[in-house]
Amino acid sequence: MTGFFSIDSVARNTLETAALIYEPLLADSLEAIVPTGGETWTAEFDDPSTGFVTSLVDLNVPEDTLMVFVGARNLPAASLG
Repeated sequence: MTGFFSIDSVARNTLETAALIYEPLLADSLEAIVPTGGETWTAEFDDPSTGFVTSLVDLNVPEDTLMVFVGARNLPAASLG
């Protein structure tokens, strides 16, 4: 279901509204993750669009940023979403 959030404005607006509600509740200060020199790391997560594990090597994350990976896919009939 590639492009789900770009073609479905209701889904996109709902996600953006959730961000507006929860953002003020996150009061922590987060340092940036910027691998340099010999430092390295791998972010691994279940891709919400495929259900398969995805690995991103040396992902740069700006300070005070929480990354949320969002996607959509068809689930089997007996699945709860």
